[in-house]
Amino acid sequence: MSVCEECGKSVCRFEDCKFLHIGNCRYCHPEYHDSEFIPQICVNIDEWIDDSVKNKDLRQESMGYDAKIDWYERYHPSEVETIIDLYERMITVDIEAGNAKGQAIALQKLTNFLENSSQPSSYSPKDVYWRIFEAEKLAGDLKDQLIALHHLSKLILVDGSDEQEMIEFIELRDSFESEDINENYTEYVGTLLSLLFNCEPKFRSKIDHIVLNAISKIEDDFIRDLFSVCHTSIDDESMEDYGEGIYTWKLDIEQSNSLYTDNITLLKISPNAVPNSPITEEPTVVVDLPNVLNSLMFRSGGGLDPIGAFVDYLDEQSKEKSIQIVLTFGAICEYPIITRELFGHSGVKMVLPLLSNKLSQDLSFVAIARSSKNSIIITEDRLRGEQKSHPGWVQRHVIHSLTRFKVTKRGFITNRRK
Repeated sequence: MSVCEECGKSVCRFEDCKFLHIGNCRYCHPEYHDSEFIPQICVNIDEWIDDSVKNKDLRQESMGYDAKIDWYERYHPSEVETIIDLYERMITVDIEAGNAKGQAIALQKLTNFLENSSQPSSYSPKDVYWRIFEAEKLAGDLKDQLIALHHLSKLILVDGSDEQEMIEFIELRDSFESEDINENYTEYVGTLLSLLFNCEPKFRSKIDHIVLNAISKIEDDFIRDLFSVCHTSIDDESMEDYGEGIYTWKLDIEQSNSLYTDNITLLKISPNAVPNSPITEEPTVVVDLPNVLNSLMFRSGGGLDPIGAFVDYLDEQSKEKSIQIVLTFGAICEYPIITRELFGHSGVKMVLPLLSNKLSQDLSFVAIARSSKNSIIITEDRLRGEQKSHPGWVQRHVIHSLTRFKVTKRGFITNRRK
């Protein structure tokens, strides 16, 4: 099968392709690059929709709107309101047809479109995910209900809604826990812990028992133990090592059954925090662990062992430098073997941020790196979002400390940005 030079897709081999005239073929047709033919595709789709309405064929009508959405997203992606209106028409048809699963799929596609669009929209992602949840409930799909709730937990709990909405969501989410003891559930419990550390004491008292119960349901012994010790640390005395309003707690491993290295610190950043200017010259390596592990997963092969090379690098650097590894609950769940190994590494310090109120996790390693004049941050992230949202944090010193990395036969190699 030949490949189109313009778009790189395989050229369709069927002479009379039934998808050609509606622009819905997954392969390329030369006509798709013909500026005179492209408008005709939309005319053909409108005729398809009109015929479906006349024939009272709701399935074909829904498919027609789906094709028209694809056409607009491909050729006129900036017409956001038109595309939203087409999604709503398709959803209305699916409701009339009693196609709950079709509603959910259309709403998910709408969410993906809005997330990838650079154009402003009045649509709330939270409202759309609630609609997805209700549609999946009608469809009886428990797994996809839980996926919708996973997205909602980030929008409601992390981004901070009103207390009553949060309590109602937590109670709803809690009702699913017996069906959902998995990776997403564990990350959700981590989100609850972050909320607990950032909310007012009065609200904390309302949800504390729910958080404790959620922790007890985690199947992994190590993670359950880690979360339990985090929870018991909430009333311990905190420090402000990295700046005003940037609080740290040292975990008391004596209360743990699984943690045996005193190298774990919890970190919280208050909304009005002021990070340190460099106050020490101690050589410091700050590792954005989720970013590093995500990158290394794509670099295996060719006889290389990226994770092994990374651990060897930490072993060597820890002899002369302070190693601060910043991780997330998501990384603990996604990479349990390597994170567990690092929790037991006496030469590194594990920092677990407990952030809320829309604060980027990346501000955690920025705050740590700012405290030393002689620090590097190992990450592929360029902190562009943080430079806009927190310009006072991401100063020239921080930008110059950003350090790329690669894995070769010589091992894990760092390359400081210039």
